[in-house]
Amino acid sequence: MVIKSVLNEADKLLIENNIKAIPLSFKDLRTIAKSEGWLITTYQQGKDLINALNLSDYIKSHYAFTLKHNGENIIMYDGKLSYEEKIHCICHEFGHIILEHTEDSYIVGYSQDSEQQSKQEQEAEAFAAEMAAPIFFLRKSAIKTIDDLIKTGLLNKNQAILHMENIKLNFPETDIDIALSNRIFPINNSRDRKIRKLGIITSGIVFFLLIIGFVTLKYISNYNQQVNSEMVYVTVSGKSYHIENCYHIRDKDNLICISSAEAKTSGYKPCRDCIIESDVF
Repeated sequence: MVIKSVLNEADKLLIENNIKAIPLSFKDLRTIAKSEGWLITTYQQGKDLINALNLSDYIKSHYAFTLKHNGENIIMYDGKLSYEEKIHCICHEFGHIILEHTEDSYIVGYSQDSEQQSKQEQEAEAFAAEMAAPIFFLRKSAIKTIDDLIKTGLLNKNQAILHMENIKLNFPETDIDIALSNRIFPINNSRDRKIRKLGIITSGIVFFLLIIGFVTLKYISNYNQQVNSEMVYVTVSGKSYHIENCYHIRDKDNLICISSAEAKTSGYKPCRDCIIESDVF
């Protein structure tokens, strides 16, 4: 059984970062991570760091984990996961960090004590489910059964079963619940289905136009792909990304190597001294 305080911490994270819509998007998670000073990257982009810390075998059995490196929290996940799996795994890691779970072998939320490890995983899983589907939101949306919850698409079957147990505990409404309800409003299921159907049709049209655009602008597309794959260097506390020989990052030991595309998506700006002057970028 998960205590209410764990769910409250998930709700507080949504409130503090001004999240106004459910379901959460990947952009929402990047916004939260940036405001908290955390870095999000994939196993594929962080493979050098993973290899350096001898974590190659660990990632084979874990979809995501949080690395404590030079005092910074780096959330790493398998880039091959589906969109929904990425959202859930990253929220799970947010839980480990916010709930201040134990750190062992560089990994936040890991403990050699099996009982403590199990408790921490349970809490992080509840935290992730609450971020994706806040209990007040489900109540106002008249979600009363596991099937109802699954149909929303907010959680998969296993996640819905566990989260429904928390809903059945019938926690009294708190000030945090009220504050969150003033920002996020329940979905109208019938209206939502119509919107999703329209979205599928629109997506088909957009896909067709993208194919035409790809054929006519193939050269530009290939060029942009090459640019976005260039590797750059950032620090979690910094605001810019740099090429390898930039004097701003010389002799710094907390560098993270990511693609220029990842740096831009994470909110980093090009360094005025090395990136703008480089014809590569």
